[in-house]
Amino acid sequence: MRHSAIFHRFAFRCAALALLCLLAPPRAEALPFSDRITLPSGEKIFLAGFNLAWIQFASDVGDAPLNATAFRAAMKAVSDSGGNVMRVWLSTNGSKDPVFGSDGLVTGLGPRTLANVRQMLAIAKENKLLLMPVLLTHNFMQNQTGVKLDNNRKLLTTDAGLKAYIDLALVPLVTAVGNDPNLVCWEIANEPEGMVEGLGWTDSRIPKSAVQIFTNRMAGAIHRAVPRVLVSTGTVQAGYLSWYTDSALKAAGGDADGVLDFYQVHYYGWNGPSNSPFRKGAAAWSVDKPLVVGEFASSSWGPGTASSNAMQDAESVDTLLENLYKNGYAGGQFWQYQPDGGDAWMKGFVTASPSLAKFARAHAGDVAFDGVSDGILGGSIRKRAADRAAPMLRMIASSGSLAWTTNAPLEASAELVVRDLRGRAIGRYRLPAGKSSGVIQANPPPGRLTAE
Repeated sequence: MRHSAIFHRFAFRCAALALLCLLAPPRAEALPFSDRITLPSGEKIFLAGFNLAWIQFASDVGDAPLNATAFRAAMKAVSDSGGNVMRVWLSTNGSKDPVFGSDGLVTGLGPRTLANVRQMLAIAKENKLLLMPVLLTHNFMQNQTGVKLDNNRKLLTTDAGLKAYIDLALVPLVTAVGNDPNLVCWEIANEPEGMVEGLGWTDSRIPKSAVQIFTNRMAGAIHRAVPRVLVSTGTVQAGYLSWYTDSALKAAGGDADGVLDFYQVHYYGWNGPSNSPFRKGAAAWSVDKPLVVGEFASSSWGPGTASSNAMQDAESVDTLLENLYKNGYAGGQFWQYQPDGGDAWMKGFVTASPSLAKFARAHAGDVAFDGVSDGILGGSIRKRAADRAAPMLRMIASSGSLAWTTNAPLEASAELVVRDLRGRAIGRYRLPAGKSSGVIQANPPPGRLTAE
């Protein structure tokens, strides 16, 4: 909204008391085109929920505690209405987070940022919701209270500025959070096109190439820091999807890991029917990954709507989610939970929650978030296209050992990295080439492997 490695790696999430765990692959390839998002757990889900997007604009991270009471109330309301996701802006305009030094380079996160994000995730868990945190927004180029545009420009447009942000703020944040089960993805930026020269609406502007470079390099850094976590970005409208293809991002920023796992677009009636996901199916955009509509209005609209921009079509709020669901999209999120400050006709939760509840009841199997895999995940061996296996792991309760199987013999030896729910490596084991099953004698001692 405006305002050849020698060894291959697998990664697996397990809880100490779990009797059945699935092995999830590390970062290898983005999700294929689908009408569902496949979470790191293997659960396939249609995202349906709201943008919060903040409790206190630009101040939900930084130097102040989170307003947990207000955040919890919003999360509970969305959960009670059947929603499964809440999108939240973090470093909205750089006024509170990250922290900049006297040289204009980032020195770290705001003192409360990590604690607040962890608290957001904990509240999401209480309410069986997914959290979609947005790292940056177009407001980095708005002359707003506390914003130092020179610092923000250095972060967004220079190699030194971007590297300092990635090394000292982004990577510490995503590493500390790890692969939290209530994290749907890290979103790079909200409507970054809004700060692009010759196109955007912000007070100051940056080149299109800068947006592609920071998207590429931030995504690559996240994927290496936490290999299975998903990454996306919030495109202002579908017409700009081509900016974010794998080839476009790699060409701009040079990071081979810097690609998105799924796409997001936004739509409002002023964007026009040619950009409308409610008039075109997901396949019409010729995308190669799942496509989520990350923002759309929380109230019905039409040509007579008293809006800040002239409406070019009409839609009923009661049909929006169902329309996306039937037409191949992987989710949709209303803007926003509270009434919009600039367009009062978007009344928020009060007008959109009934349709969310109806939709969730009709499609409970696709919307309910339970963290349980809906099937064995695709393999992650990348030596060559045919060298793929879908791994599965289960805990043998009587011995604490781990039994593994794949749907095809491994063509090369593989290193299995066992991780806890935070994504921390707690054991590494060698899987032998030519085998499709075995038992890891994890207790005692770690590292021994007995192949069946």
